[in-house]
Amino acid sequence: MELNKQIYAMLTQSTGKDMMDSGGAYGRNWQKNQLKTLEDFQAEPRATVEVYLHRVKGVISYPEFLPCASIFHLLVDVLELDDLCQEFNAMDCEQWSGDYLGTSAEQCEFLEESGLTIEGEPFNTCNHTNSLSQELWGAEFKDSNDESYILLSIHNGADVRGGYTDAKLFKFKDYKGVHSLLDCDVSLSDGENYINISWDQVELFDSNGYGLAGDDDQLLSFAESLGEGSHLADAFYLEV
Repeated sequence: MELNKQIYAMLTQSTGKDMMDSGGAYGRNWQKNQLKTLEDFQAEPRATVEVYLHRVKGVISYPEFLPCASIFHLLVDVLELDDLCQEFNAMDCEQWSGDYLGTSAEQCEFLEESGLTIEGEPFNTCNHTNSLSQELWGAEFKDSNDESYILLSIHNGADVRGGYTDAKLFKFKDYKGVHSLLDCDVSLSDGENYINISWDQVELFDSNGYGLAGDDDQLLSFAESLGEGSHLADAFYLEV
């Protein structure tokens, strides 16, 4: 399966309805994603930023920037599929009986027999400050050549405690790794200056990339130049 089709299949996989999954009739990620085609995901912006101008007694007091980076574009950018991934992803997973979220015992045996060894602890992006459009669960693996793979499950529910997809195996492109998923920043320009939003921090830069003081007055002026509402932005990941 092609990479973009594999990711699309995960994004639209029904993860069911659970009593603790407070998504209402159509509030779960998989319910919203199933209304989209693959072409819709490909056409969506890499990121958006919602700008709010908070007021105190009717006077604009401070801005708020809420970034959202598309996990479809992020995953397409940093992942790829090789023969090992294709073989793993073609395996049935009728029961989650494996050692990792969204896997069967047979799939975990396949990982071990293929010489993949886990690196560190599995992660969930909900435990990290992030700008991603949906949460991700993952576990990084290395092969005998020190190539990096990731066992990945997408949160398709509403409540982060449940609603995860079957896990699929991907290979990181080049020398990328888990940091590429956890350290995804969002950048927004007003045509003159731009902000970089990372780890709940908002930094202001001029058009040449020089950092500005970024005090409250400057950020408020930047937000006012944009206006309230949703704005197209860019997302980029940390490279080492």
